[in-house]
Amino acid sequence: MQQSKLLDYLKTTTLAERKRLWKAVRSPFFTTNPQVAALYDVLAVYAPRFDSPNLSKQSVFAALFPSHTYSDIKLRNLMTELMAVVEQCFVAMEMEGSPTRHRMLAQSLNKRGLVGYFEKTTQAALEELDKSTIADIDVLREKLLLQQAQYYHPSFKKLESPAQLFDIISSLSILHEAEQKRLACDEVIVRKALSKKAANTKETTDIQPFAKQYQLIYDLLESGDADKLELAKDWLKQHFHLLGKDDRQFGLMHLLNFCISQHNKGVAGYNHQILELYKFGLQKDALLENGWLTGTMFLNITATAAALGEFGWAEGFIAEFEPKLAPASRGAAGRLAKAHLFFFQRKFSTALDAMQGFEATNLDQDLIARMLLLRCYFELFLADQSYASLCLTNCTANEKFLKRKRMLNENKAGRFLSLIALLKSVVRLKSQGKWNKEQQLKHKEMAAQTTNMILKSWFTDRIEKI
Repeated sequence: MQQSKLLDYLKTTTLAERKRLWKAVRSPFFTTNPQVAALYDVLAVYAPRFDSPNLSKQSVFAALFPSHTYSDIKLRNLMTELMAVVEQCFVAMEMEGSPTRHRMLAQSLNKRGLVGYFEKTTQAALEELDKSTIADIDVLREKLLLQQAQYYHPSFKKLESPAQLFDIISSLSILHEAEQKRLACDEVIVRKALSKKAANTKETTDIQPFAKQYQLIYDLLESGDADKLELAKDWLKQHFHLLGKDDRQFGLMHLLNFCISQHNKGVAGYNHQILELYKFGLQKDALLENGWLTGTMFLNITATAAALGEFGWAEGFIAEFEPKLAPASRGAAGRLAKAHLFFFQRKFSTALDAMQGFEATNLDQDLIARMLLLRCYFELFLADQSYASLCLTNCTANEKFLKRKRMLNENKAGRFLSLIALLKSVVRLKSQGKWNKEQQLKHKEMAAQTTNMILKSWFTDRIEKI
């Protein structure tokens, strides 16, 4: 037994650590087997050297089970259980005083769906690291990991916090330079010792899958080229199994966001790409966060499928994935998605009925619900001009809401206000009998020239059919 891994571990422990191990082996948190504590007590007698002849397997077994015949399997199983407790204690002790503990806590909170606490814990950890008097490379690396966890979280509003992106890039550059210089020191020693060039002189270097993906997506975002989209999309599908969870989501979400951005600009054909990517993500279980689908994602998938006329698929999606919405948002998100399905089925009155008494769980959801109601009233007006007053009243109410809502930045509010202004103009002209081909072309051009506007494709499509 003297050559065992267990004793090798115990030989490294201090008196204080052994006292903690004594408590751990008696804690049901670590083990419910009382024989584990008994084994530890037998071994601890021979601390700190753990090299007594009495530590043979037969002697230890006899001390534990004096009336039993020696069983190597029974002793090995007990040693394995004690090893597990020792290793858990080593991890716990290593975490104490380490900046890593904050990130591990934040990660655990996020997995439990406690997003608010995740955000506060991450921010507190970053602030603590900023105050640290220790400026070593490990602290910098930990800070970068925290920044990335915060930045890549689905709830983080990237466009409203551009400084965070530049902080991450700065930290990454500093860390990369520091790591390079650190390794360069060893490179000099190795090169001189071997009297030849170091390993980095290989003529070819294999590109890691994640690095290839980053390059493809970077090329796509820089060029905005549809061919680059197909290249990145095909590569992701072929190499998906080689990527880790974070990189799978990174690639999929960047491709989705690019397509959504193009669609929002009024570029035709991208809604088919969006649904294709959503279906792929669902098939690969890459759109859920800790087992839950976000309300926003749930709504976007439903609305995209319904807008393309895939009503049967959308209904099946709702039935399968509504139970996978986080409980806190399930009712509101499910109801809003179903109302959108009714809208695209042109059941506008049914959609309005479905939204009666609707209470949003956040501001973004509130804005989506408001725009759905407004579009329903506009569609009803196009079929029956007696809805003109109701439609204009709804437009005005939403304008006031957007202008007084301090949580909305000017750019985001402007996207909604641009649509409302054009809808009001169409309703007034048509109800006054002044809508004609010239006005149609004028409003189409106005929408095309407005870079900051939501639902541009929908608006353009609707006025072309008036």
